[in-house]
Amino acid sequence: MVASREWAQETLLAAMQSVAAPRSCCYVAGPLTSCRAQVLGGGELSGAEIESSNRSRMRHVTAHWRSRLSYPVIDSSVLRVPGWAGSDYGRFFLRVLEELCFEVRFVSGWEYSMGATKEFLRSQELGIPCFNENGETLTARAVVGLLEAVIYELKVNDIDDRRYVSRLSSLRDFV
Repeated sequence: MVASREWAQETLLAAMQSVAAPRSCCYVAGPLTSCRAQVLGGGELSGAEIESSNRSRMRHVTAHWRSRLSYPVIDSSVLRVPGWAGSDYGRFFLRVLEELCFEVRFVSGWEYSMGATKEFLRSQELGIPCFNENGETLTARAVVGLLEAVIYELKVNDIDDRRYVSRLSSLRDFV
């Protein structure tokens, strides 16, 4: 099954490369399966409702930027591949980011998403400029503050913060 997943990822990436030049796209990143309330252990929404709401928000932000930018804007929320797990999507979209993108725009609440925080970190490694959904620059220093706030909220609520602490540690190399 792993070989078929890798084949699917390479095939999908090749299809995207057939219509978009290297480093010619904007990438919209954000939470898909998580939200602040869910990460903090509260909220009334089911996992399916959270994902539906997040996908809708991503589509809205992507449409906003597509109407204002003259280059392709990739919406990472629309791809659904039967049999793929979150890690499969994560690997695929990191490749998309590496191969096709020259900027990334992050949807509000992205700092609570392990996938989106990984995409921010990879963007920093690649020197790709990052912006919030309103078009304001997201610096590594500012994101350190965002992640520190998430970690504080997790500690206050007695929730395991190790994954966020690890992300924060990696991000500090860019400040």
